[in-house]
Amino acid sequence: MGNDMSSISKLTAEEVQAEEDATLARVNAETCKGQDGENQQFATAMKARTKRAAELAAQHQLAINQATLSKVNDVEEGEVNEDPLTTWQPRKDKVSPSMVPTKARSGPTPVALSSGTKQLVNREKPKPTSDKPAKLSAVKLPAINTEVRTAAHSSSGTAKRPAANAFADERRGVSKSLKRTDTASPRSPDGEPTAEKVRKSKPSRETPVLAEISERPPAWYQALQVVQRRGNADEASASPLIESLKDFVRKCKKHERGFNIQETFQKIRDTLHKLVFEKVTGQLLRNRRILHDQDGLPQIFDKKHSGDVKYPWDVVADAEELYNKWCLQDFETDLLRGIVRGVPASKNVEKTVDHIDDNYKGRSSWKFHGNGLLLNGQWWPTQLTTVRDGAHGAMIAGISGAAGEGAYSCVMSGGNGYDDEDHGEWVLYCGTDSTDGKITEATSRLLESRDNGKPVRFLRSHNLNSPFAPEIGFRYDGLYKVVSSKALDKSDSTRRRHQFRLERLDGQTPIRGTEPEKRPTAQEIHAHRSDKRLRGLA
Repeated sequence: MGNDMSSISKLTAEEVQAEEDATLARVNAETCKGQDGENQQFATAMKARTKRAAELAAQHQLAINQATLSKVNDVEEGEVNEDPLTTWQPRKDKVSPSMVPTKARSGPTPVALSSGTKQLVNREKPKPTSDKPAKLSAVKLPAINTEVRTAAHSSSGTAKRPAANAFADERRGVSKSLKRTDTASPRSPDGEPTAEKVRKSKPSRETPVLAEISERPPAWYQALQVVQRRGNADEASASPLIESLKDFVRKCKKHERGFNIQETFQKIRDTLHKLVFEKVTGQLLRNRRILHDQDGLPQIFDKKHSGDVKYPWDVVADAEELYNKWCLQDFETDLLRGIVRGVPASKNVEKTVDHIDDNYKGRSSWKFHGNGLLLNGQWWPTQLTTVRDGAHGAMIAGISGAAGEGAYSCVMSGGNGYDDEDHGEWVLYCGTDSTDGKITEATSRLLESRDNGKPVRFLRSHNLNSPFAPEIGFRYDGLYKVVSSKALDKSDSTRRRHQFRLERLDGQTPIRGTEPEKRPTAQEIHAHRSDKRLRGLA
């Protein structure tokens, strides 16, 4: 009986131990199952994170490639002598999309963080370092900067402003144009712009054309009909002046006995000078028939309609200049018409750079030899306005021209240590100094003019220390020919300065430096000194 009880107790203990082992095994199995699930969840999340980082890196690289391609292919062709701020040579061949790699590189991918630093994200499957899954951090989008910096910006990103004032006539040098680029925008693989904000590029500026008058009177004038209307306040001053001018011309034609024609010539001269600054309209000019051949301004400058009256040569020039201005429908009286004033870079910077308004319709090309519609003695308040009207081709440089054509024009301003001499009918004029031992572009243009014999338009600045210089502003003094040149330095010199002798062509009216023919006129000087924008430039 005792042996039987012992056997039962022993069996019971074994069963209990087996039950405990089974329970422990079940618990271990459930624990391992939970850990495997957590590990699998962690691995899936890390895989998704790595994949997202790779996609963002590929988009970043694609945007950079598109911006680079747009920067290379969208550059406009430069213009010669329009702007002295920079030098640029256009690319001959365009970059095709196949030349730019778009596939992201393998390996760790840089991801931009909010602090501006970059963290390397490994593409390989991460290995858990502990039993507990790591917390996933948010993936920051990489900063994509698609803005293309122009040549006017330095490597540090700070915009550089030219130090020279647009009104200055610093020493010459053939100026180059700014390299202009359109702002690139990120594009999708099919070439269409993405949904991101795209900046609009500036419209291209129209190329200036040579001012010409093909029909006299012009067609717009002939198309107008005489309109009888009451006095207009804007025309209250101009209308009687026009009638007075026509009355003076009629008296000169009649030339009655005892008539003082010289006194009348002076009245005509003064009236022409006043009309330059009077507000007029095309309808007023048509109503007063001032552009008609038989009873308008052509009676003064055109011998076919002058009635054998020999008007003073300066009156003839001033009448034709005013006639041309009105024929071109230029009715503005502002000395700085078409000029956009520059804005100082900061409160501590006074100098600015002005430019010609791209929308100004009266701008004329300067790329021609000869006078065009320019008249001897024509005057401008600043060098930039000479560019506006096609007399000169550079707003600061003193020589403008084109390779193979020679120089079209030059401005004599003196200073800067050049060996210039002004003798009126002939001058000694220096080209620009070199800094690398090679003859400069400006000097090369004058050398070409010496060889081809083409005349050069010659302007004098008020800064010139000469009795022939204008009192203020810039004056056109006719055509000069480059007859000879002399190298002032040896061929191995770094400066390579050349001096040219220019002689005024025969058959032109005299230089308008003395009364009563003097330019600028009294009215022009008054307008210049009264204009607050021109203060300090006298």
